[in-house]
Amino acid sequence: ENYLKSKGVPLDKKKVVITLRPYRFLGFANPMELYNNYIEAVTGFVGFLIDKGFHVTFMAHTLGPSAHENDSLAIKEVMNQLDKETFSNVSFIEDYDLNCRDVEKIYSYYDYMIGTRFHSVIFSLNVNVPSIAIAYGGNKGKGIMNVLGNDDFSIDMDKICYDTLVDKFEKLVRERDIYLENLKEKRRMIENERIRLIDEIRGILRL
Repeated sequence: ENYLKSKGVPLDKKKVVITLRPYRFLGFANPMELYNNYIEAVTGFVGFLIDKGFHVTFMAHTLGPSAHENDSLAIKEVMNQLDKETFSNVSFIEDYDLNCRDVEKIYSYYDYMIGTRFHSVIFSLNVNVPSIAIAYGGNKGKGIMNVLGNDDFSIDMDKICYDTLVDKFEKLVRERDIYLENLKEKRRMIENERIRLIDEIRGILRL
């Protein structure tokens, strides 16, 4: 709690944490246009969240080793577009000293996660924070959200827009309890599958 307070995070307010990333949209005919759409959609969405009474934290989930993997670059592009009033309700965490357990613990203090880095979504789901995944570069994000029964809460990065973000977030808020109950059930199923797989491997090794 003291760490979050030192970063300007008000613990007594509703909070949303957002992870972004610089992305080159390789293979698309209009990569710069798609990236700018992504930045503009998130910028507008942050204004929407602030108007709804949320505090927003940008979390640099990945910080290298190359600029292509440094989330701070995309975050700062969004923050530079925020007006003064919106900016005053936003915090930013960029910390090379955090480990995975620290980051997951930080996410546990938030009410909702909007994650481009899919590991930030996984960390958040691990601590029961309802999440929306912004999916890119293959089937990882969409595939795992599908396994969890959360297709409605996944957005293709190349199709992202302000209206879609708002619609999915409002649905997430409305269906928060359903989302968390479904997550609990899927955890049970995954744990049963894990146990079954362990038993199968043990059986094979005894042959």
